[in-house]
Amino acid sequence: MHASAEADVYSLGILMLQLIMKVEEVTFTGAKKREKDLIMCAKEKQRIKGHVVHKNLLKDGCTEEKATKITDLGLWCDQTSPRGRPILDEVLTCLNQISCK
Repeated sequence: MHASAEADVYSLGILMLQLIMKVEEVTFTGAKKREKDLIMCAKEKQRIKGHVVHKNLLKDGCTEEKATKITDLGLWCDQTSPRGRPILDEVLTCLNQISCK
């Protein structure tokens, strides 16, 4: 992946999923496969639970509604096609809306 705004949004989505799922870092060795595995795991957990937020974060005050929204945002950022990803302003707007409610 080359440097671009779309690549930055993708990376932000990977970081969001790692943080909310409490997953260890994705290293450069085998990064593409690990990213795809992370996204596939997140999609499966979302299908089953509606979100991928780690249970400890839910105990600390993250509501189910916010968990679902942050999961959706992380997966939106990680669309395979760059055209399917939000622009950074949209990501920031969504994050602000999630944190203010």
